[in-house]
Amino acid sequence: MKKSLTKILGILLIGIILAGATLFMYVSLTLPDISGYTYSPKLKTQILTSDKKLVGEIYDENRTLVSIDDMPKNLVHAVVAIEDRRFYKHHGFDLKGIFRAIAVNLKGDGIHEGASTITQQVVRRLFLSDERTYTRKIKEILLAVKFEQEFNKDEIVEIYLNDVFMGQGTYGVEEASKRFFGKHVKDLTLEECALLAGIPQAPTVYNPTTKSGYKQSKIRKEEVLDAMEDSRYITHEENEKAKAVKISIKKSDSQKNFNGRIRKGCGAYSQRVLSEAQNVLVNSFTNKNQMSKKKAQEKVEQMINQDGIKIYCSLNMSLQTAGVKSVDSFMSAYGLKDSADMAFVTVDGSNGKVLAYYGGSSSIDMANTPRQPGSTIKPLYVSKYLEQPDKTIYSTVQDGPINLYGYSPKNYGNKYYGRVTIQKAITNSLNTACLRLYDELGVKENGDLAGYDAVKEFGFSTLVDVKDDPVYNDNNYAFALGGLTYGFKPLELANAYSVFANDGEKYPYYFVDKITTKDGKLLYEREPSTAKRVRTSEANSAIVECMKGVVKYGTGTLAQTQYETFGKTGTTHDNKDFWFCGVTGNLATSIWVGTPSNKILYGISSSGVASFYNRYVNNTNEIDDFGKIANVDANNTSDKKVEYKNILVVKDNIDVTNREYFTRLEVETVSVPEEDVNKYSDRIVTKATVDASTGLLFNKEKCDKENKEIRYYISGKEPKQLCNKLHIF
Repeated sequence: MKKSLTKILGILLIGIILAGATLFMYVSLTLPDISGYTYSPKLKTQILTSDKKLVGEIYDENRTLVSIDDMPKNLVHAVVAIEDRRFYKHHGFDLKGIFRAIAVNLKGDGIHEGASTITQQVVRRLFLSDERTYTRKIKEILLAVKFEQEFNKDEIVEIYLNDVFMGQGTYGVEEASKRFFGKHVKDLTLEECALLAGIPQAPTVYNPTTKSGYKQSKIRKEEVLDAMEDSRYITHEENEKAKAVKISIKKSDSQKNFNGRIRKGCGAYSQRVLSEAQNVLVNSFTNKNQMSKKKAQEKVEQMINQDGIKIYCSLNMSLQTAGVKSVDSFMSAYGLKDSADMAFVTVDGSNGKVLAYYGGSSSIDMANTPRQPGSTIKPLYVSKYLEQPDKTIYSTVQDGPINLYGYSPKNYGNKYYGRVTIQKAITNSLNTACLRLYDELGVKENGDLAGYDAVKEFGFSTLVDVKDDPVYNDNNYAFALGGLTYGFKPLELANAYSVFANDGEKYPYYFVDKITTKDGKLLYEREPSTAKRVRTSEANSAIVECMKGVVKYGTGTLAQTQYETFGKTGTTHDNKDFWFCGVTGNLATSIWVGTPSNKILYGISSSGVASFYNRYVNNTNEIDDFGKIANVDANNTSDKKVEYKNILVVKDNIDVTNREYFTRLEVETVSVPEEDVNKYSDRIVTKATVDASTGLLFNKEKCDKENKEIRYYISGKEPKQLCNKLHIF
C-alpha cells in the first residue's frame, strides 16, 4: 500500500514538474525579445522662449529623465529598503518573497500579494499588462532574469525611478520632486526621499497634496525610514531626526489644458504654437523628404506626443506675465470678472513676432475669434486717404448728418463739429466725418468700394467679398464704422496695427522660431520673412500723428504711459465689444473686452479699455524692460495737456497761389491743437470789410454802402488803410 501511494505521489510530482516545465516552456516562447533593448520612454515636448524659459509641456506621460548620478543616494536606498531589500542579492526574482506571496494568496480567494522585485516591476511596466494571473507572473519572473542579464543593478534602479508612476500626473522621481517639493530630485533631503519612495505602492492613497493623503504619506514615510534603518542605510539618530521634520508640499502653479501642463495664462498661446509647429514640420517633411502628407502628419504627431522635441517660440515672458497680471487687476477694477472676458495680443512690428498672447479665461480662444472692431477700423482706410498727394492731416472734411444710400449713422451723443481736420476726425473718432472720407475714396473698377479694398490690404482673413456672398458681405458703407459680417480677430488686428509701428510695412505674424530634437538637432528654423508695403511712409507718418492725438487728448488718454504712445479706441454701437489698439515703439497691441456669448456689457467703455494698456506697460517686471522690448527711450510726452483752438482757414481744395483774397464760401473754421496752429500759417485768413471799388478798409463816413464787401485775406496780407477816397455819387 505504501509503495503504491509513493508511486502515485511520485507520478503526481513528475506530472506537476512536467506541467510546470511545459508551462514555463510555453510562456518563454511567448516572451518579447529584449536583447539589445534600449530604455526610451515617452518624453514630453517643451515649449520654450528664446531664452529657454518654460511656457508649456506636452506629453502622454509627464516625465523628465535623470541619471542615477543626479539622484541622492538616500532616495535609491529608500526605494530599495521599502520595495526590494534583497535587490542587490537576487538575479531578478526573490524566492523567499515568492514563497511568502504564495502562502498569502493560498489563504485568500485570489492573488493579493505580489512579492515583485524592483526588476519585476520594471519589466511588468515596460513589457507586460497589469492582469493578475499566474501566467503573467511567470512571464514577469522569466523576463526579470533576462533583464538582469542585459542591465546592471544601477541601470535597473535608474529605469525604475524614471519610469514609476508617482501620482498627480507625474512619472519618475524628477517630476514628482518638482511637483511635491518644488525642487530638483538631486536637492531632496532624507525625509523628502523617504516620502517620495513610499508613494509608488499606492499613489492615490499616499498623495501628499490632499489632507488625508498627507497623513497617510507621513505614516508611510516613517515606515520607509524604519526600513532604511533596518537595512543599515541610516542610523537610528538620523531616522528619528528625519521623522521629526515637517515636510512642506508645494501647490500646483500651472494649469491643465491640452494633454500636458502650461504656465498660467499661456493656454491659448501654447495651442497656437503647437498648431504652427505641426504645420511647419509637416510642410518640411513633405517638401524636403518627399513624404506623403498623411505619413508626415503621423510622424509629427508622434514627435510632439512622445519624442520630447523642443519648440522655441516667440513669446516674451516679461510682456506675457505683465499682461496676464494686468487682466486680473483690470477686470476686478471694472467689476467684470464674473460677467466678461478679454483678450490681448502684442506683435513686434519690426519682424512679426507674437510677443504676448492671451485668449481669455474660457475654453474659447478670443484672441483668434473675430469680433466687431468698432472705430479701430478707421485708421486703416483713413491712412489710404492720406496717400493722396494733396491730402494732409490738416485737410478738412465736413462733420455733420449724412445719408449714403439709406445708411445714416450718427456721432456719439449726436454732436457734430462742422468742418474739421482729418486729425480731429480721428482724435475724436467722429463717425460722420470718417464715413465721408471713406466715401471720398470712391469705387474701384472691379466695383468694390476703395475704402473696403484699402482695409483688405492689411491681410484680414475674415472679410467677406461680394463674389463670396452677394447679399451678406463687407463691401458696404457700414463697414467704415466697424459693422462687419464677422469682424476682426484681435491677433490680426494687432498685426494690422504693427504696420503703423513699422513705417507702413507689414511682416506676417508668427509663433515659432525653431524646433529641435531633445538632443538639440535642428528640425526647423524660421527664415527671415520679407515685409510687404501696405502704406506709404508719408501716409503712415500722417495717420500716426492723428493717433498720437487720440492718446494725448482724445478718447484714449487713459492709455498714456511714460513712453510716447499712439492708438485708437473702438466701441460697437450695441455695447458688446470694446477695444483699444495701441503702439509704442515697435510694439503693436490689440485689446478686446466683451463676452464670448456676445452679451451687452455695462460699466465699461473703450476709454476704460485704454487704461489696460497703461496697466500692461507699467506691470512689466521693470519699466526699463518694456522700453528695451519696444525699442524706445523713456520720454514722457503723453501727459502734456493740449487745448484745441478754432482758426479760420482757406479750404484745402482751394488754390491760394496768386490769390489776393477769398470769399466766405472759400474759407472755413477748423479746430486744431494750439501746438499745430503754425502749420496752417499759409492758409490762415483774416476777415476784413472793404470798399470793393478800392480794396481798402470800408469807411462808413465816405464809402457807398453798395460797395461794402466782406473779404478774407491770408493773415498779414489784409488791407490796413482806411478808404478816404472821394466817391462821386
